[in-house]
Formats: sequence, C-alpha cells, structure tokens
Amino acid sequence: MSDELKNQEAPKKKRRTKAEIEAARAAGEVSTKKVKKVVEKVDNQEPKAPEEFSAKPVNKVPIEQSVLLMSCLNPIVAKTAIDSAKENGVEVVILEDRVIHDYLSTRGLEEGTEKRSIGDFLNDTSNRLHAEDQCVKLWMILTGGKPIEKSNEVVFTRTEVVKKTNLTHSKATQVFQLLRAFGMLEFTKGTHEFKLNFDKKSCHSTIQTEIVSLCKAMNNDILRFKSSIDSDEKLSPEQKQEMYDTLHKTVEGTISF
Repeated sequence: MSDELKNQEAPKKKRRTKAEIEAARAAGEVSTKKVKKVVEKVDNQEPKAPEEFSAKPVNKVPIEQSVLLMSCLNPIVAKTAIDSAKENGVEVVILEDRVIHDYLSTRGLEEGTEKRSIGDFLNDTSNRLHAEDQCVKLWMILTGGKPIEKSNEVVFTRTEVVKKTNLTHSKATQVFQLLRAFGMLEFTKGTHEFKLNFDKKSCHSTIQTEIVSLCKAMNNDILRFKSSIDSDEKLSPEQKQEMYDTLHKTVEGTISF
C-alpha cells in the first residue's frame, strides 16, 4: 500500500489567473504584498561657509603693468587692445584724441598741416595748458599733495619719478622736455635732479638762466674757434680777421630777439 502511494504522482497545483488573484485579494483571502520603501540616506553635513567659496586668488602684477594708457582712432585696433586688457585685468585709460593730432602735427604727418617750429609749439595755448596740467600732476604724485608755495625748495630726482609713476626713463625724459620748454622745470644737477616751477617769475628766471648758460658755452666754443685759427700758420693776419668777422656776423644772424 505504501509503495503504491509512493509511486502515485502528486497532482499538479493549478495556477490561478490574474482575475482570480484579484478576486481573492478583494475577498481577503490573499494578503497584500508589503512594498519596501527605499529611504535615501540624507547627508547631515552642514553647508560650507561663504568664505570657503571665494574665488581663486589672482596673480598680482607690477603696478606699472596694471594700466593701459591709450589713444587710438582705429576702432579695430582699439577694441582688440581693450578686450585684451580686460581679459588680463588691466585698467584702460583713454587719452584725448588731440594727443594723436599733436604728435602727427609735430612730425608734419597730419593731413593739411606742415611741420611746426618750436615757436609755433610754445605759442600754442593748448600746449602751455597741457604742460601746466602735467606739472601739477607730477607735483601731486611726488609730494603726496603738499602745498606748492615752497616748490622752489624741493628737489626731485629722475629715479624718484620712475619709481612713483608709471613713466619709464624715456617717457620721463619727454615729460621733462615738455615742462622745461615752458620754464616749469629747472635742472639743478645734470639732468637727474630738478625743481618744479609754478610761479611765472620763476619760469622766466629759469629760462633766462638757461640762455646765459648757453651763451657761456658758446663763448667757450668761440675761443676754440679763435685758437684753431691763430694756430694756423698758413693764414695771414688779414685772413684770420676776416674769419673772425664772418663768425661774428653768422652768430648775430642766427640769434633772434
């Protein structure tokens, strides 16, 4: 009997359809499956302080490389220069257009103009006003804004100008020449030490002193000329005197009053 039961196959369980499963659930015969909720792990890390998000430090450049002084009437070149300056964190300072016109006119390159003489330059009111403005700016930078009443007592050096401004030695020379042309700068030792003049009488006196110095230098050259003639044994006294007289007339004709 037992062997017959062992050999007898168990009946296969009939698989219910979806509709039958739903009906059984509705009747409470089948338990509803529990849905396992996935809870995301929340990071309890506190937000970083604002200062931790600061920008990367910008590499510092020398002060003389942090500004671009520009005067350009070519729009393409000007835009390229300005864009490049902005990308590199360089401040752009646009100068007046007359800087270009003054430069071209002094070289005789501007259309419709001829090369101007030093007299034309000195008699141009705009040039004088520009020189006065440059003189004041230079004083303010070098002294830190001290009163100008005792400016004739203060001596500056070329090296000091280069260190305290964005001027190179060559650019400083150009500024010195401009101020000196109007008597606003007086060299006190060579071309390395100088004083600035703001008083008109001081400007007149400075120019007069330079004229006298030039005359003394010319006297030395005249003596050299006389010595050269006197030592020439091939010349007769009459020829020597004639050469003296010719030089005298030439010098008189060259100097204008």
